[in-house]
Amino acid sequence: MNIHLRYYKGIIPGEVIDSVSKDLAGNKIHFTPNDLSGVPMMCLDQIISQITLVLSHGIVNSIALGLASNAIYDSIKRSITTISNALEGKTYTKYYHGSGNTKEIPATFGITFKKENGYFDLQFPPDLNDDLKSKCIDKAFEEIAKNDKPDDKESLDGSHYGRYNASTNAWEFIDFRKEVEKLKNQQR
Repeated sequence: MNIHLRYYKGIIPGEVIDSVSKDLAGNKIHFTPNDLSGVPMMCLDQIISQITLVLSHGIVNSIALGLASNAIYDSIKRSITTISNALEGKTYTKYYHGSGNTKEIPATFGITFKKENGYFDLQFPPDLNDDLKSKCIDKAFEEIAKNDKPDDKESLDGSHYGRYNASTNAWEFIDFRKEVEKLKNQQR
C-alpha cells in the first residue's frame, strides 16, 4: 500500500514529513513525498487542492471494503491531521505565465484517490479545530467507501471535487464546469 504526498518544499517542514513517513511505515504503508517546487503546472487553485495526499488503489480498496485495520486507519488519519495542521496559515507563490507576475496564495490541502466511479479531490478547510478535522476525515473515509458518484454534479472526465461543510458535517461536491465559468467571469 502506498501514499504519495504532492507538496512544495518549504511549506511543510521536513520533520513533519519524516514523522508522517515513520508513522505510515510502522503500518507497512510506503510513503513517497514528491516536491513539486519549480515544476510549471496549470492549476485552478480555487478548485483543486494544491497539496495532496494521494491514496493508492490498495488503500482505497482496503477502506472501501472495510479491510483496513484500525491501526492503518488511525495512521492515515494521523498523517492527514499532521499535514493539515502543518499547513495552517501557509502560502505558496503562484507565478503567472507570460506576465511574470506573482501572487501569494493560501496553501490548500486535500486527499485524492481514484475509484471505479472516477477521480476524487476532497479539499479540507484550513480553519477546522482538531475535533472537526477528525469528523472531516471520517466523512472522507465514508466517501471512499461509497460505491456511487456524487449526486447531480457535473464532472470533468469522471472527476469529482468536494469541499467539507463543517456546519452540515458532510462533503459537498461542486459542479466543476459552473465553478470554471464563475472564475472566467471574475477575470473579465
